[in-house]
Amino acid sequence: MPIIQELSDSEDESATTSSSPIDLKTASSILHDTLTTLHTPTPSLEARYNTILHNLLPLSTFLQTQPSSITSFQPQLLQLLRPHPQLQPRLNYGFDDASYDASPALPHYHTLSTKLLKLLSSCESFLDSSDRELITTLAAFNSPEDPWTTATSQQLARGLLDTILGDEKGKGELYTPILRDVIKPLFSRTPSTSRITPAGRLAIRENSNNRIDTAPPLWLTERPEVVGVLEFILETIPAAQIEANWGLIVPPVLTLMDNTITSVKTRAVGMISTLLRRLEEEEGTRTLLKRTGLGTVFWDAVLATLSYLPPLTPVPESVMLLKAGYGCLIQLAKAREKELKKRALLLDAVVREGFLRGMRFADKFMDVVVVLVESLREVVTEMGVYFVKHLKSVVPVLGDLLADPFGDANLLLLGVVIKTTEVVVENCWMRMESYRGEILRGTAEGGEVERVRNGLRGLVRVVKATVREEEWGLIEEGIRGVDEKVFGGLFEA
Repeated sequence: MPIIQELSDSEDESATTSSSPIDLKTASSILHDTLTTLHTPTPSLEARYNTILHNLLPLSTFLQTQPSSITSFQPQLLQLLRPHPQLQPRLNYGFDDASYDASPALPHYHTLSTKLLKLLSSCESFLDSSDRELITTLAAFNSPEDPWTTATSQQLARGLLDTILGDEKGKGELYTPILRDVIKPLFSRTPSTSRITPAGRLAIRENSNNRIDTAPPLWLTERPEVVGVLEFILETIPAAQIEANWGLIVPPVLTLMDNTITSVKTRAVGMISTLLRRLEEEEGTRTLLKRTGLGTVFWDAVLATLSYLPPLTPVPESVMLLKAGYGCLIQLAKAREKELKKRALLLDAVVREGFLRGMRFADKFMDVVVVLVESLREVVTEMGVYFVKHLKSVVPVLGDLLADPFGDANLLLLGVVIKTTEVVVENCWMRMESYRGEILRGTAEGGEVERVRNGLRGLVRVVKATVREEEWGLIEEGIRGVDEKVFGGLFEA
C-alpha cells in the first residue's frame, strides 16, 4: 500500500486565506460542479479527488463564516464524503490476494474525508440529525479494517455520532429505517438466508430457489461501506430493540457469512459474536436465539469457517478467520445450551471438524497450528470432563508436537502446546492412565529445549498429580535412566 501523504494544514490555510469570499449561489454552484466531477467516469478517481480538493477550498471558507448554511448543502457534502467503491483494494474473487494493490486515490480521499469531517464538526449544531444518510455516512468510518478509514477520520466521525445519536431511544428510531431502506435492498438471498423467514426465524421449508448468482453482490459494487455501518449498528443499537429489528439484522449478516472473500467472512463472524454478546445484555433477549430457531443456522455457517485452511487459503487470512470462528462457536454453544453435557455435545464437532481436521491438513503451517492448539485449550476448558471421549485422538497429536525435534525453532508453538496439554490433563485426570505415557514421552523428548524447561516441569507436575506415588517413582526412575543429564531436570520441584 502506498505511503499516504495528506495536504498539510498550512497549505490549506494559506489557500483558504487567499481565496475570495463567495455568496450562497456561488457556493451552491461550486458544490454542484464538484459532484459532477466525482460522478464523471473519467479521468481517474485519483485525478477527480485531486480536483475536488482544490474546488472545495472556497466552499469551506464560506461554510466556516456562515455555518447555518450547511443545512442546504448537507446531502451534497455527504455524497462527497461517502467512500467510493473504487477505493477498495483489488480483490481476487474467491479468496483474498495477500499482495493486493491499494487504490492510488486513497491519499487524496483520506485528505478530503478529514477536511469534510472537520467541516461538519465545526457546523455540528446546524446539522439535520434526523437524516439517516448522515448516520450511515459517518458510521462508514467505524472500522479501521476499511481502507478509507484513518485514525483521524474514525475519531472525528465517532465524535459526531456520539453527539447526534443522543439517547438510546433516538438510536432505535434512526437505526430501523437505515436497516430497512439502506442496508436490506443491497443484500440478495444466499443459501444461508434461504433457511430463514423474512421475520428472521427458522423456515419450516427452505426456499427451493437456490440459484447461484455469479454477479458480484450489490453491496460490494455500490456501497461497500455498509459492512462497517452494520457493524456499528450491532455495537450500538439498544439491546431492547434488537428483537424488533431481528428480521432486518440477521439476513445481511448471513449473506456476508456466505461471501467467499475471507476478510468479509471474518467480519461477519465478528458480527455474530457481537450479536450474541448484545443478546445477553437484556433479560428479554437472552432466549431470542432459541425462540427464533436460528442457533443451528448460525452454528452451521460458522462451523464451516474452520475448513478455511492453507494452502487453499493464505495463512494470514486462515489465522484471522480461525481465531474468529473458534471464539464465536464457543459463544454460540453457551448461548444454545446452558447445560454443560449438552453444550459439550455441540463442541464435539468443533474438536473433530476443527482441531483434528486442521491438524490433518495444515500441520505444516506453524502459524495455523498455534491457533488450532490455542483454540483447543479454550474448547477443553469449556467441555470439562466431557472432553475425555477425544483423548484417544487428541493426546497423540499433542505428544508429537511436544516431541518435535525442531521444537526450539518455534518456541511459541511449544509453549502453547504445553499449556494446552496441562488443561487437558487437569480436566480429564480421571481417564489419563492410558495416555500419560504419551504425554511423558513428548515431555521427555521436548525436555532438551532449555528455554521451555520450566513449562515442561510444570506439565510433569500436573501429570504426577494423576498418578499414585509408588507408581510415579517407577516412571521417574525409567525416564531418568535414559539420560539423567537431559531428563533429570524435568523432575525438579
